[in-house]
Amino acid sequence: MHLRFDGFLGFPGGFIEHNETIIDGVSREVQEEMAFNQSMLKLTTNDFVCRTTIPYQKSGTSFKKMNLFFFSKEISEDDFIQMEENSKKAEHFGSEILGIIRVPVYFWRETGGFPTFLTNAFACTAKPQLLLALYKNGILTKEEIMESYKLLHQK
Repeated sequence: MHLRFDGFLGFPGGFIEHNETIIDGVSREVQEEMAFNQSMLKLTTNDFVCRTTIPYQKSGTSFKKMNLFFFSKEISEDDFIQMEENSKKAEHFGSEILGIIRVPVYFWRETGGFPTFLTNAFACTAKPQLLLALYKNGILTKEEIMESYKLLHQK
């Protein structure tokens, strides 16, 4: 995840250009915002997590809704460290993106760690996207995710 210019936590994203496939557009956005190129990333349809349709009304646009496509890719620890380093050199670093955030996927002293992390401000659909990716990639079980919410709401 990354810290966005508006103080929210989110993922790389943006609009798909008319001549791009969804995977090409997502790869381009990752390159622009994190300097992690296609040769390092190589997204496939197997990395697809979900599509969410949300209302969208902005002056000057003719569409009333937007489809958000979310992908999650498992990478090696070395690639992750390289991504953190590269992100400081990304085209949009300092303007759209202020830094990479490591998600604490552990539980500490009952409610610390991941449950507390979920109290942060997330952009649009970033929190459910995170939860789906953690589950899809086998990082947290459904029970651990549900327990995080229970602990979070007991505070």
